[in-house]
Amino acid sequence: MNTNTAVTANADFDYFNVTQLLPPHWSGDSSDATMTSNYVIPGSSTDAVQKWVAPTDGTVQVAARVASHDTYVQGDDFRVKLLKNTANVWPSSGWQTVDKADTTGYAISETITVTKGDVLAFVTNRNSDGAYDVADWNIELTMSPGVNPLSSDFEGTTPTIGWTPLNTGRWAVN
Repeated sequence: MNTNTAVTANADFDYFNVTQLLPPHWSGDSSDATMTSNYVIPGSSTDAVQKWVAPTDGTVQVAARVASHDTYVQGDDFRVKLLKNTANVWPSSGWQTVDKADTTGYAISETITVTKGDVLAFVTNRNSDGAYDVADWNIELTMSPGVNPLSSDFEGTTPTIGWTPLNTGRWAVN
């Protein structure tokens, strides 16, 4: 188990501007985690962490699924958890082990009260070694009461790409 060090990639959730881990592929040396828009692989000495920072006070509905990217017969499983700052949210303590061949995985449905600056971290751990420990994370966050994003709060030329207005002041990212 390695929880003392972590490679963290901001999923660019600044005011919910989810751009799914730019650049398309990030990795350091062989001991570092690898992160793409499709999957994450923990490193041999680091966890892979996707994080979101609350832009304001409110409630966040987390609808996520984590599973093995493929049915790898050579892997040794991997472990995952969702943290709010440093406290476990899911599972309630410790880690959830995902079998190397489990492409269905686990659904995560949590409602979390946050204050501005709180961090939600989706953590993938290598278990014994990181070989073939490839995790698919499908994460959807909805915050309310919502913030009223301004066009200047988004990157790109079309400010609301990937955003769905739920009602006045509530937005969900796709």
